[in-house]
Amino acid sequence: MRRIEPNSARKELLRYLRLGKSVRLRGGENLVRNFILEAQADPAIRRLCLAYHLNVSDLSLACSEILAEGADLILPEDNHNPSPLQLFSNPRQLEEFLKKLQRATYGQTVIQRSLAIVACAKLQAAQMANRISEPQRMVTRSHLLKISLLNNIFVMMLVAGLILVGALIAIFLR
Repeated sequence: MRRIEPNSARKELLRYLRLGKSVRLRGGENLVRNFILEAQADPAIRRLCLAYHLNVSDLSLACSEILAEGADLILPEDNHNPSPLQLFSNPRQLEEFLKKLQRATYGQTVIQRSLAIVACAKLQAAQMANRISEPQRMVTRSHLLKISLLNNIFVMMLVAGLILVGALIAIFLR
């Protein structure tokens, strides 16, 4: 019987990334999922995931986004855990990240939940790369709603204007 090396999924994922391949391809998704499953073999990490109600697919999505955004953090000659992968294997760092994810995803629909996970992961990747100097607002449901409203303000003003014009026309035609 062949014995499996404890960090084999991490090594395979690193090898895959060093080849310059994307984690968004089918092979990359599978390697990320295997890495997350391997990380959850640690009882402390499994308890954290259960406590924050996040499953393997949620963590795989977050890990994929962090790796895609923070590809420059993985150095070809680095044999140790790079920061993006260390986040998912270190219970203390993972707990901080899971708190952010739970705040952003609590009570969301499936699509909103996925979008919130992607937003949190991109923010985390930017923080890891030290691209963000001052702390930004936490990604919460209300923050995402405000961003959505600001992005659609032109459409809302156009609709309000059309309603106003329609009301004025109705008054004058009476």
